[in-house]
Amino acid sequence: MFKAEHKIKSNLKEYKSVDLVCGSFGNEIKQVLKSFPIANNENEEAASLFFLNTESSWLGLLALAIRRVDNKASFLEELTIYNHDKHVGRLDLLISVPNKHDESRYYLVEAKCREWKGLDYWSISNANGNFNNIYEQASKYAKEIIRKSFSHFEPEIISLSFDWIRKGISGSSQRIDGANKYFYDFEIEKTDIDFLSFYHTEVDGLFVYGKIGKPNSQMTNT
Repeated sequence: MFKAEHKIKSNLKEYKSVDLVCGSFGNEIKQVLKSFPIANNENEEAASLFFLNTESSWLGLLALAIRRVDNKASFLEELTIYNHDKHVGRLDLLISVPNKHDESRYYLVEAKCREWKGLDYWSISNANGNFNNIYEQASKYAKEIIRKSFSHFEPEIISLSFDWIRKGISGSSQRIDGANKYFYDFEIEKTDIDFLSFYHTEVDGLFVYGKIGKPNSQMTNT
């Protein structure tokens, strides 16, 4: 059995769009779980989809999920960023979404992929600290793109963390039980995070934390 749940800040201006994408992303994961035998959780020795996937894999599924929500969305992946002749880094994903006036809104996505190791290792302050680092990296990329490429460029930054939950041993669901408690106790309104999604089977799963903001936004130090 696969479940998909999410929490979104009530004051988020793009609440409806984020809600649609979170749901669509869950549908993409569910479809992959059904389509590939290697992701079959009935076999205790089978590799887990959540363990096998990398940052790039999750971003690929995210792009598919966004495309299903809006088929006019366009994507550039692993966009190389330079400051003069110096290589600054590679932006994970640049998204363009046209509105009804055929003007585009831009989103810069920077992501990390980690293992979620349980309640003893994660707290609100941990989550906020991770997002400060991801957000600062994305802001640096955004400023270089604005400076060199698009004078009209007013992007939103989306910083993401894909935290996979390891499959239990001998059918144990303890990790998912702990992740469930973490999800339901997580008070998103008290954090720097705009949305938290939880996708899981009975034995393994994935948290996706997200923050949306402008390059010049200041995040709270917690």
